Amino acid sequence: MAAPCHGLIFIVRLRIEAGHPSVATLLFRHCMRDSKAMGFIGYFSYIDPQRETEAALIPMCIRAGGIQVTQLQIPLVGSTELAARF
Repeated sequence: MAAPCHGLIFIVRLRIEAGHPSVATLLFRHCMRDSKAMGFIGYFSYIDPQRETEAALIPMCIRAGGIQVTQLQIPLVGSTELAARF
């Protein structure tokens, strides 16, 4: 699943059945081709490297010319209803 964000796609989740690691590469390639055809210029994602299927994105992205940002990042989430009152 991916969401459009100012010309970029945010790869939200990669779910692959155990025993089918090559499917991740196929999904990534199709996602990139489709996104390029729709005019998107890049992608980003946050992954949990402890999860095998998510960690599989690291070497795929690097082979495809992407980079791995290694500095610590802390996700922030909240309610828009509450934040709008701030």
